[in-house]
Amino acid sequence: MTGNKKKLRFLLAAAALLMLTFLIQPVTAYADDKEYRVDSAAFDVSIERNGNARITENWAVTYLKGSFSHFYKDIYNPANQLEYIKDVQVESVLINGENAIEQHNTDRNDGHYYLEHTSDNYTIHWYQSAQNQTVSYQITYLIPGAVKLDHDNRAVFCYRFIGANFPKTVGTVTAFLQLPAEDSGTAVTVSSGTSSVKGDTVICDANSVSGMYKVQLDMDAANYDDLTRVVDVKLPENGTGSVGLRDIPTILFVVLGALSVILFPILLILGIPALILIPKIRAKRMLKKNPDCLQEAAERLDRLNVPFIWYDIRNPQLSMIRDQFVPLYLGMFDLQRQGLLLFSDQGVVLNKSADFSLQDDVITQNSIAFLNLLANSFQYTDYQDRILIRYEEIQSTLSDQTFRENFYKKLSEWKSDYKKALSNSPLCQQMDASGDQARMVDDLMLWQKVCPYSRFTISAYDCMSKAGRTGRIESFDVLTLMFHQEKAVKSAAGTADPMNDLSCFLFTTAAADYQRASSGRSSGSSCSSCSSCSSCSSCSSCGGGGAD
Repeated sequence: MTGNKKKLRFLLAAAALLMLTFLIQPVTAYADDKEYRVDSAAFDVSIERNGNARITENWAVTYLKGSFSHFYKDIYNPANQLEYIKDVQVESVLINGENAIEQHNTDRNDGHYYLEHTSDNYTIHWYQSAQNQTVSYQITYLIPGAVKLDHDNRAVFCYRFIGANFPKTVGTVTAFLQLPAEDSGTAVTVSSGTSSVKGDTVICDANSVSGMYKVQLDMDAANYDDLTRVVDVKLPENGTGSVGLRDIPTILFVVLGALSVILFPILLILGIPALILIPKIRAKRMLKKNPDCLQEAAERLDRLNVPFIWYDIRNPQLSMIRDQFVPLYLGMFDLQRQGLLLFSDQGVVLNKSADFSLQDDVITQNSIAFLNLLANSFQYTDYQDRILIRYEEIQSTLSDQTFRENFYKKLSEWKSDYKKALSNSPLCQQMDASGDQARMVDDLMLWQKVCPYSRFTISAYDCMSKAGRTGRIESFDVLTLMFHQEKAVKSAAGTADPMNDLSCFLFTTAAADYQRASSGRSSGSSCSSCSSCSSCSSCSSCGGGGAD
């Protein structure tokens, strides 16, 4: 009888999971057969004496694989007084140099456009069929009152030309801003790239822009008439605009979620506790049966002698790891094993005279790419034979939330490019042929299922300090860091340990970002943070775009 009850409870739990999957799982269509790139984005801005800004955007998009009919881009409207946009007035829209026709729906009619207004975005949709070709998109619009007067009586223009959630890296970005008069005291702040002021023109350039591209000008107010003060800008209490067509899936998701709670309370009550406990019970049983199962799996992985980052990108079944800095740790440990990186007391040392003599060109190329990612992301001290990136500099740089979000994105892109190149790796081909790839996946899945419920934990500080002391690190430590990371203990008062301080910061920040992102997803928000949003209190998208 007891066995039958257990079986019944298990079946009920499975049924609950099945119901939840069908009812509240958002349905997403993945277009794996499509590929495109954004070659360039050019912005021409004419700022008038009354504070209005006329902006022309020119986008060049190349469609590499599959059929497309739609390119869109958000004009994000932050809920802060400095950047708030009261209105967007479209003056002209072109596709491949030809005038596009306005429509008021998302029907995919070639040569048409639609300006969608939601609570925090104006989204421009261009519709044009395209395949294996480059298409140019242009829009000119006016933003009334774009320049505002700050508390120092300075005229300020602050605008996000590209939002933080734009999905593609833009090859080249240029912005030409024409001022109403020459102003030698203009101060320019740009999120990436370079800027210069020549007479009455501000010129900004950037390459490989990932995420937000934002420009702020601090100017002499004497060149403007009757500007609105920032403190006088009135923000709508509950947002502006109407429910957009892209909000409908979210509404359906909420409705279906509510129905599932009403219709299946018994299944939820019985099923959820069981679903939570089952993985833990299974893990404990496996450890009891073989207490050394994790150690044995780690030793098998060590014998394969593959880069640690492969543990992440070569396992298609691996669940998303909550700590978004894990690829950073794995990449650094791989560089250390190749003699390209050292962990010192002061910081990470990159070896400029290292010999790239690996037999596998794919590993070599992606190691160089990761080295460049580090060097391009953080300020460093350049010595004759090495580069030193201080731990304090890494912490200081990643403290900026906008930069951190972009850094996460660059890490993800590096992983994605690495994964695409693996099919050309001789080592990878050999593993596929011998069956080692399948065995590696099995061992990684064992670690994922068992390690979180084991007594083994380790901090990033322990791993880095061990690597610094001994010059090497094993799979056991790396896998424990991936699946059961422990927070580093803060340095005692009066002592200085920048490596430990950085480890504590990365752990705490990654946890906070994950929680924020989870809260955003559960509330229908797709943006986890916006520190550069100037007190952005309503941040549901932070500007996106894309093509399909």
